[in-house]
Amino acid sequence: MQTRGRSHLISSVSLLLMVGCQSWSAPPFRETDVPSLLKKLNIPLAVTGRPAWPKPPGRAVAVTLVPQVDQAGACVVSFGLPFGPGWIVDDARIRVADERGRELAVYTRPLARWWSEGKGDSLRSALVQFELAFPDRTPRTVTVTWDRARSQRRAAGVPVAETQITGHQDPPANSTKYLAFDYRVPRVLALLPADWLCASLLAWQQVPVKQNAIAPWFDQHLEASFPGSLRNMAAKDFAAHLFDRPATYFKLYVRSGEARHLLAGLEAVDFYLQHLGEDGFFSLKAQGDVKYTFTEGFALAYLLTGDERFRTGIDRALKAWGTHQRIEYKGEGFWTERHHGFGMLAYLHAYEVTGEKAYLEKAKRFFEAAWSLQTHPLHGGEPDGSWAHTGDSASEGGAEWVTSPWMSAFLTDAIWKYWMLTGDSRAPASLAMYAAYTLRNSIDPDGVEMLYLSVSPGHGEARGQSDDAHNMEGCYLLALGNYLTGGRDPAYRAAMDKLWPPMMKQDPNSTTRMFTWRFRETTMLVWFLQETKAR
Repeated sequence: MQTRGRSHLISSVSLLLMVGCQSWSAPPFRETDVPSLLKKLNIPLAVTGRPAWPKPPGRAVAVTLVPQVDQAGACVVSFGLPFGPGWIVDDARIRVADERGRELAVYTRPLARWWSEGKGDSLRSALVQFELAFPDRTPRTVTVTWDRARSQRRAAGVPVAETQITGHQDPPANSTKYLAFDYRVPRVLALLPADWLCASLLAWQQVPVKQNAIAPWFDQHLEASFPGSLRNMAAKDFAAHLFDRPATYFKLYVRSGEARHLLAGLEAVDFYLQHLGEDGFFSLKAQGDVKYTFTEGFALAYLLTGDERFRTGIDRALKAWGTHQRIEYKGEGFWTERHHGFGMLAYLHAYEVTGEKAYLEKAKRFFEAAWSLQTHPLHGGEPDGSWAHTGDSASEGGAEWVTSPWMSAFLTDAIWKYWMLTGDSRAPASLAMYAAYTLRNSIDPDGVEMLYLSVSPGHGEARGQSDDAHNMEGCYLLALGNYLTGGRDPAYRAAMDKLWPPMMKQDPNSTTRMFTWRFRETTMLVWFLQETKAR
């Protein structure tokens, strides 16, 4: 855990505060109370409905095929092709043509559907396979269309494993900090354009790197940090694998369409899978710790490849999350926004891939618990928009009612995805409340650092310094608030513009896990800012 300059929040507050909260019973909260609550908190929520689903960038998509071996010869190309909601229902309409326009014999099958939309018949992703010759490493291009049924068909699919090769990574010379490992990647890598990947909502709302004119500093920082992050892919230091490193790399690929980012994701997810035990816990951590168990990287890998290893990885991960019992926090025992967020995400991504309604219901239970903490805080006072819990419950010490802004970035990410999948009208209010809390209570007086922990006003006193290592999460939360309030409060953008410059001087690889916490869910801040400007 980052300790430089963080606030430990160890001021003495009466333990009677905690005793009182345990006997306090929240009255039922009605849906009609939401507008009055937002008005009381002075939050002008302008966005109450989900953003419109994007349309396809065109009537066809060009796929660049890059051989990963010399003289690949005639081989079966295999990849997952994502589609946005409502784009296509029948995978038999997927047609593939080579550079001369000749239709190729194709095998397809659905990998996942948009289960929550309409009748659940819209394809989320489909496996696409066809044979093509590669005399050398020269890339080739095929064009995929879906305007009519194909006329050329392959009789059967090929096991994805038979379309892959095994790569190997050795640790740096004279280093004992890294592990050697094998990994599998496609014999022929299929690269999709970034505008297609973003529009498909594979990683939800994203902006292609080349179209980022609103926050170029974000991608400058990311590009400078990416090469150094690769050395930690096989780190023995288990902290390097916090926050879902594979998902982070796959999101870079979604926004860039570049081979180096896709390969990083495939190597990282393979390494992670190899070290996820049958019980769902990450084996490099000596004791089972559920905060090292993730499903988003597996879901993205499966939707991009159709490799069943990653679908079974989700099943394995849910075994670990099945041991997590404290979903409804009652004011005592261990609880953090990080655990709550990643637990919720585990079931959301399992639902995205499988369509199992029980998983979505489990995610809803996480949301209901978080919503209750926001609307009926356990300290018995007025709601302030945070998920207030005690410092003791977060292993930080103290009876103050606190929240962790950087950990809450994970929970807001989960609630956003829950909103996208369900349309629950409470979700944007929940997100707007926490973003407003961040603006008002989680930034140091100089405005250049975000607090490691923030105390609910009137329920404790913070001591010590703030922590600029987590400024990116602050920027993400502020951009989210700016979007949800329709840009009506310029304080969000002004505060964000003070937080990001100090961060640019840091190396996100100075600690093994910082790269992932800095760039995993925060890529969406570019979309939040762009959409606010476009409104």
